[in-house]
Amino acid sequence: MPWREPDDPSAWVDLNATEYDEVWDQIYAQLDFRPGVKPEDWPSFREPHDSVTYDLCGAFTDIERSELEAAAALLEALNVAKGSDRYVYALDWQHPGYRFYPGEARAPLRVDSWLVPALPDGDYYLFVADDLRLGWLSHPWESSVCVFGALVPAFRSAWTDAEWPILRSGGRPIRPSD
Repeated sequence: MPWREPDDPSAWVDLNATEYDEVWDQIYAQLDFRPGVKPEDWPSFREPHDSVTYDLCGAFTDIERSELEAAAALLEALNVAKGSDRYVYALDWQHPGYRFYPGEARAPLRVDSWLVPALPDGDYYLFVADDLRLGWLSHPWESSVCVFGALVPAFRSAWTDAEWPILRSGGRPIRPSD
């Protein structure tokens, strides 16, 4: 039984143990995932060359509003960017994972209506294509989200960069004057 109750249960399909292990093995290997709470260990992922990493610190002043708006923008971007794929993986590190069907989902109306939230609240939350060509990687300790692949332009049209400052582009730090 999930700890959250989705408004759209058909959009969330539990991963079996084999699929769960395979997708996490792929994330550890291809994205060099290294969970860590110390700033010197960040970023915890090898950020792809076609990525933008946003600073979420300002999002936590009104976390409920920010979560709902971020999830709505993420859903819109996934529906645009996923192409012919019907699902992406929705993952919560060291917790159950799901096949998430964006075409079956609706933007959340309450914070706990998605089984994997968009914004980190102490866990790493990921939404990734099965081949990792696009994704959303949230980092709970850095308070950031890395968006990559075709999800970048789709997310930019659903969300404004002015809301969240950019920390890195292609894994490289952005200086405030850039």
